[in-house]
Amino acid sequence: DRRQRYLFEYFNSYPLKVRKRVEYVTTDMYKPYIDLAKKVFPNANIVVDKFHIVQLLTRELNKLRINEMKKLNTRSR
Repeated sequence: DRRQRYLFEYFNSYPLKVRKRVEYVTTDMYKPYIDLAKKVFPNANIVVDKFHIVQLLTRELNKLRINEMKKLNTRSR
């Protein structure tokens, strides 16, 4: 179950002393997961995995490329 409430309960089943020792949490860019990680692992650095960063950049670059292509007349293409 990936619901935030369930994950919060699961991670909080570990003592705070243990959770404070977590140094890194890797996640995608889903804000609720990032917020959850900050709450349950107060000392951890949040790391966004490379796959999701590359995916986001690729999508945005494609949008930009398509918009620029639409600005050109058909002869320029």
